[in-house]
Amino acid sequence: MQMIHFLRPIVFLSVLLLAAPGVQAETADERAVARELAKALTRATGELGNVTLASAVPALAGPKAELAVSEVDFDPRSRRFTAMVASGGEKMQVAGRFVVVQRVPVLRQRVASGDEIRAADVQWIEMETARMSGDIIDSAGDVVGMAAKRDLMAGQPIRGRDLTRPVMVAKGAMVTMVFRSQFMSLTATGRAIEGGGRGDVIQVMNLQSKKTVYATVTGPNQAIVGAGGAPVASN
Repeated sequence: MQMIHFLRPIVFLSVLLLAAPGVQAETADERAVARELAKALTRATGELGNVTLASAVPALAGPKAELAVSEVDFDPRSRRFTAMVASGGEKMQVAGRFVVVQRVPVLRQRVASGDEIRAADVQWIEMETARMSGDIIDSAGDVVGMAAKRDLMAGQPIRGRDLTRPVMVAKGAMVTMVFRSQFMSLTATGRAIEGGGRGDVIQVMNLQSKKTVYATVTGPNQAIVGAGGAPVASN
């Protein structure tokens, strides 16, 4: 079995290879040990990851700030490791798993169907990379400004199929249209023949001329005619 050794190698105990899934760090000392192990393995492998301990860790003999990790033996295939952790002049052997994680945006609170997601609605969590599907969003830029297709719960990974562009102009709504050319800018009121989100090109009927034009949606019930080469069409 190919191993990656750091400092002096330690032989894996066979029981570790057959061990049940690890336990989450619960005490302050366990969390401190898990953090230091994760830092050491992240530095060595270049992978952002979290540590799950194979068993509970006894109380530390010294201050958490003086923790030192050494003699790490890591198997990249099983993701299992053993290491020595020094605290207050005493050493203990610790075993567990190191899994690669990725930061993904989630919602701070529930967002109802149709509501637009704002930057303040988003926070970040770390998720095991192996458990991520291709549809889970890992960029806040793909979330902020979008609308929920269904009610979305707080703290859950967001999938691309959960989002849509928010409707800025509803079908039949009154729309403020701005006509722009090289020489002038005019404003008129129209009625939306179809709905659309920001950037969509929709048909709007000019209430004064009764002509239908193509307009680019720029905001709530607002659109520009002639921008971006949007053609003007007659009824």
